Amino acid sequence: MKTFRKRPLASIFLISGLLLMGFAATTVSATEVQHAVFLRVYQQPYDWQMPWNRKPVRRQTGLALVTPNQRLLTTAELVAEHTLVEVYRPGDRYPSKATVLRTDDALNLALLEVEDNAFWSGLEFPGWGKAQKGEVQVATAKAPDRWEQQAGMLDELKVGYRLRTETWIPVLQVQDVKDSGPAGAPVLQEGRVIGLALKQTDETWSVLHATHLQQFLEHPPSNPNSALTHRGFLWTRVPQPSVTNHAGIPAATVGIWITQILPFGTGSQVLRPGDLLTQLGAWTLNADGQIKHPVWGSVLFDALFLEELTLGTAVELRIWRNGREQTVTATVRPFEPNQALVPSEPAGAAPHYLVQGGLLFQELSLNYLRSWGSEWSKRAPLRLRLYKALEHAALETPSQRVVLLTHVLPDAINLGYQDLSHEVVEQINGLDVSGLEAVHKAFQQPQGKYHVIRLRPGADRRRLILPARALESANRRIQETFRIPQLQRLGS
Repeated sequence: MKTFRKRPLASIFLISGLLLMGFAATTVSATEVQHAVFLRVYQQPYDWQMPWNRKPVRRQTGLALVTPNQRLLTTAELVAEHTLVEVYRPGDRYPSKATVLRTDDALNLALLEVEDNAFWSGLEFPGWGKAQKGEVQVATAKAPDRWEQQAGMLDELKVGYRLRTETWIPVLQVQDVKDSGPAGAPVLQEGRVIGLALKQTDETWSVLHATHLQQFLEHPPSNPNSALTHRGFLWTRVPQPSVTNHAGIPAATVGIWITQILPFGTGSQVLRPGDLLTQLGAWTLNADGQIKHPVWGSVLFDALFLEELTLGTAVELRIWRNGREQTVTATVRPFEPNQALVPSEPAGAAPHYLVQGGLLFQELSLNYLRSWGSEWSKRAPLRLRLYKALEHAALETPSQRVVLLTHVLPDAINLGYQDLSHEVVEQINGLDVSGLEAVHKAFQQPQGKYHVIRLRPGADRRRLILPARALESANRRIQETFRIPQLQRLGS
């Protein structure tokens, strides 16, 4: 029979203390930090209800990773709607000015440039690492001269949902972190970069994988599409047995039920609503949409878009359709934000609008819906929420948009229309309206002596009439009264 020697109580406390110390934040000299810099960003958000105005300036701080080609990588949200980006070398008291070169709103990444050559002295990219379960290190800072080294445990890969752009992104989960850290903090493992911190909840950090960082850096700036590869469908668990029986699918078949096809992404060109997807390439899906990943175990299939499914490659999809099992081939495609009926404009993008006779026209977008706050899905007007719910219906053209009469700026020319708001525009001067450019074109072609605006059913008034000859003088008067810098911003 084995006997065990008792360990002194003091030794137990000593060991426990050492274990805890391993994950405590420790102060480090700023000169020891060579791969990260401190950012101070001044932001002035746009007012999407009055789109020619901006809200008061606010200030945010964060970090950025030094990239291999002397650029800085941080989150797009941190530099969105910026008026000035200050960047500090570790330990420096005086900032340099940084310029935002490009952003990817879907991935939440931004690339910055600092033209001062002296700024880069002593800064160095540590190289890319391969993420694995285990301890990670994060250098964080609350000020340019107050740096700390924090440790945490990387234990899993999850598929996170980015609400702003409605995308699914694989993210690393780092646990047991002492403090919440700043956005943009590089995450290292064995001295190499494995990710970039996005946000922290309690003691858990969501970290964007290094593969996405590299894809963003390598993505051609001339290509407007996102560097994020993405699925092209919505899905749910298999419905009740009567549905699958009706579809001629054997009872023991395991997979996910395709409910909607997106106008972009992988599988959008070959899948149909009502398909049962059982296999994605070499990976079999369970009833919850999970696959067995060789490194991370059970994880949603979206994780495959990280490294296994790369842009432009072909992948076979095993499906059940019309009572028959078959294989279709799809091309791995990116997320394309402008293909949605209700798009998400890039973070910091100026709102597009047009004012005619005090009628304010805007396109329906996620940015506009978010002007009702974080609970916009409950607070925004019902008719607008319905368009958002139906946005994945096939579009007639990629540029098709929902045009709104959002507000009426009171003036004699629009007498009697002042109570109208958030109405959907159908036609102007007999021309169908599919975007602000169409509105601009229609107002150049009055119907005789009048401009005739038709609203979709549900509006308090279906038809609005403005006198054409009085429009120009009324526009000047309205612009002066309401101090509008310009009566239109139509976009590029």
